[in-house]
Amino acid sequence: MSKLTRKSSKHIITSCGVKILKGSHQYIKDLKAQGYQPAIYGHRIWQSGFVLMNYLKKHPLPKRTKVMELGCGWGITSVFLAKQYHASVTAVDADKHVAAYLALHANLNQVQVEFKRNRFEKITTRQLKGQHTLVGSDICFWESMDETLYNLIRRALHADVQQIIIADPGRSPFWRLSERCQAQFNAKMVSHRINKPTATEKYLLVINQ
Repeated sequence: MSKLTRKSSKHIITSCGVKILKGSHQYIKDLKAQGYQPAIYGHRIWQSGFVLMNYLKKHPLPKRTKVMELGCGWGITSVFLAKQYHASVTAVDADKHVAAYLALHANLNQVQVEFKRNRFEKITTRQLKGQHTLVGSDICFWESMDETLYNLIRRALHADVQQIIIADPGRSPFWRLSERCQAQFNAKMVSHRINKPTATEKYLLVINQ
């Protein structure tokens, strides 16, 4: 990666210590020109990701733990966890094209994050075994996603995952998922507000063993 110039710095956001490239940055434009065109909402960074990072900064994970990010997109939360807590992070997404954007941000922030292409319903109990925490942001976007994620959460808890945190702006499938999890598991719903890089408030479903 060539050195970032002062001219390019206006196309960079820093949030929770993580350098994040805007869509206007030349590196992002180059990836798109090379054919990396994410299709499953992975074409940009969503605000719930910033809220999730801030929440995780205020509620620290154990150092050097194993974490899986669901629906990672550009992987900013994965990069944050690897940088802030030296976590061993597996970033999972159904869209193979997001891997290039994840690798770009991991390189920019001098961390390593493993990418796995997989769909939520295909993530097995065996793959979840050994993970301490699952995180995800803006992943409950289809009407059927609450059922898919509920079943994944059940598998994760069966695999002894200790904590699951999902951030969302408050879509209907997310509310259904949250209500179901609060009825069945040690789960709670919290709201979390940030002022930077944009003032916004999102909701987090937090589940603990």
